Formats: sequence, structure tokens, C-alpha cells
Amino acid sequence: EETLDTYLPGPISSRDLDRYARQLGLSKEMQPILSSMHEDYHDGFEQLQETRINDVREKSRSLYAIDPDTNEVSSPSRGDIEQLYSLRRSALDAIKALDNTFFEDVETILPDDSDSSSNMQRIRFARQRDIYSRGRDTGGFRMFGGRGGGVGSRVMSFTIGGGGGSSENVVDLSDLVDELQFESEELKLIDAQLSEYETDMTAQFQDAFKTSMRFNEAMDAMRAESTVVTQGGSRRESRMGGGEMREIMQTDGRRRGEISQAITSLNRSTLDELERLLSANSMMLLRDAYNRRSFPDIFNDSGSAKAAIDATYNLPDLAPHQQSQLDDIATEFRSGYDQLNQQMVDRKLSESLEQTRGERGGRGGRGGGGFDFSAMQERQRAMEKLRFERKDLSDKTRNRIKGFLTEDQKTRLADLLDPKAGESGNVFRIGG
Repeated sequence: EETLDTYLPGPISSRDLDRYARQLGLSKEMQPILSSMHEDYHDGFEQLQETRINDVREKSRSLYAIDPDTNEVSSPSRGDIEQLYSLRRSALDAIKALDNTFFEDVETILPDDSDSSSNMQRIRFARQRDIYSRGRDTGGFRMFGGRGGGVGSRVMSFTIGGGGGSSENVVDLSDLVDELQFESEELKLIDAQLSEYETDMTAQFQDAFKTSMRFNEAMDAMRAESTVVTQGGSRRESRMGGGEMREIMQTDGRRRGEISQAITSLNRSTLDELERLLSANSMMLLRDAYNRRSFPDIFNDSGSAKAAIDATYNLPDLAPHQQSQLDDIATEFRSGYDQLNQQMVDRKLSESLEQTRGERGGRGGRGGGGFDFSAMQERQRAMEKLRFERKDLSDKTRNRIKGFLTEDQKTRLADLLDPKAGESGNVFRIGG
């Protein structure tokens, strides 16, 4: 369930509740009591939806409402923006207060010992990270301002979001470990490392959330202040104050990049620590899950031949000799496909490292004093080449599968063996 606002979380879910029960080691007899407390919590959250959260929704919708008489879109004032963010903070405070009441109720059914206290603190931290993972950009180009030249009119900014266009700065390793459901023995081996990680990451997520909220409020307010509604009802944008823009970019704007890099570094260093403790297979699963969450533009591949391979295995009339051929094709495909994916991930990580060094060195390009578009274009071409090779591998794999299927089998798998739209390269774009 969502609250339909960028900064406001949904309620603690049933999935969260199951995780809490596991972490707290609650017996089956105690779990109905926890469920009853959760029902009361949900009732309280529904009341917040109807009051505080709905106030945020209504204010947000009214900012650019259409006047039924003139059919013109209204333009918010700076005061409107400030009121919206004030309502958001008030609603968020109310949600956190309700969460706290729920957790205090849960504590009443726990044993009074250090393990229960520690587990409860980690659950509180997990909920806070769920909250503070919202409302943050994942990086890239953003375009601010209006038309016209000069400082403050249309400013293009490259924000570092975990580095290299990744989403590493919003990944929560503890969530990944929970989703992978490792054996209890392995969980015990990494418990101390995860506990320390959760404490540090919760503070980083909170800092990132608050900084991003301040930054975006200031940007929204300046946009509103710079928009002028003419006598005829049309809207145009005037120039923003360059000094104010520079001050924001030099404070909260820079701070966002620093926090994103800190989160990314903490994730990577913790992964390295866990590698010393987990089995090779568990670590492979964890890194794979981390990469998929961190680099969705790489792993969300609609052109992959995997679906065609899986569907072919599921054919009820697949003959033994066909199965043998498919086994060979599938093994070759997975090996080559995984290697190409890893090369793309390595390039993303390398790009992140280069950007970090550039930020610390105080310059964006080889000659200093700006963003190095030449290097960016070189990286983009290299990535496009890898994407092409991956698409080519999938296309050839589908053709090899078609080579041993009967006409009837090919007809049944036509949509997967002859996809109408393949994967396209990663297009460089400015804006959004």
C-alpha cells in the first residue's frame, strides 16, 4: 500500500510483520498477539490517510490545478510550496509517532533481556530505512530553470547518485539478506557485521532524506518564484537569482552527492566483509542480488533469450535429443550472458570510481573546470558495444533453438523466438 506521495511511506506491511516475528523469535502462540497489534496499527494509519496524508495529497494536486473558467493551469507561489513541504513534514512526524507506538506495544510482549532489546532496535532501524529511502533522486542530469541565457536561467547539473548512474545509494543489504533467506548458521556468522551496518546505514539514509527534501523544496520554491503568470493567463518563466542557485548547489546539492558516495562505499565495504564469512554460493547470490538492484538498466533486459530457453524446456513434447541440444545451448548462453552483464557492471563501477576521484580532486574533466563529456561519450560507446553483443548473443541463441524444433513447436513459441521488439541501447538523454 502506498501513500501516493514522494516522501511519505506506506504502513508497516504484513511482509514486514513476518520479518519482525522471525527476528524477534516469537513463538506461534505470540504471533496472533502481534497480528492483533498490527491491526490496531493499520486502523491508526487509515485515520492518518484520511487526515494528514490526504491534506498533503490535496495540496499537491492544487498546485497546478486547471481553472474551469479559463482552462488555464494555475501557478503555485513560493508560499504554496512551503506549505506543501510543511504538510509533508507534519504527516511524516505523525507516521513516525504511530510507528513508535506500535513498536512500544510490541516491546511489552518481549522478554526483558539484551537480545530482545537489540533485535527491537534493529527492527526500528529497518523501518526508518524504509522511510528514508524515499524522496531521493538516483542521480543523472537534471535541468533547472527557465529559458534564456546566463547564470540561473537554465542550469544543467550532473548529480552523483551512487556513482556511474547506479542505484547503489538506495540499496539496503539487510533487505537483500532477508529476501535471500540464508540458513540460520550463516546468518549467525554475519550478524555482528549486519548490526553495525544497519546502525551506520540508518544514519546515512536519514541524512540523505533530509538533505534531499531541503534541496528539492528550495528548487521547487525557486521555480514557483520564477514563474510569471501574464495578464492573458499564459505562464512564462523569468530568470532565477544566480546567487541563490549557486548557494543551494554548493551546500545541499554537494551534500547529496557526498552522502550518496558514502552510502555506496558502505555497501561495497560491507559486501567485502561478508565475503570473508559467507559460503561461496551464498556470496554469489548476494552479489548478484546487489548488482540487479543497483544496476536495473543492465539487468532489466527485455531482449534476453532466457524466456525462450525456459519456455522450450517446458514443452510437453520435447524429445530427449532436443533436450540434450537445449542443455548445451542454455549452458553456453548463460555463461556468455553472465560475462557480458559482469563487464557492464564493472564499467559502471569503474565510472563511479572515476567520478569519485574527480569530485575529490575538485574537477570534472581531464583539463579541470568542467564535466568531461568526451570521457562520458567514450564510456557510453563502450557500454553500447556490450549491449549490442548481448543482444546478438540472445538473437543467435533463439535461432539455434529454432534449428532443432519442429514447425509445430516453433509456432507455439513464436512470440518468444521471434520477439517484435528487441533491446535497445542505453540512450543518453538530458532532463527527467
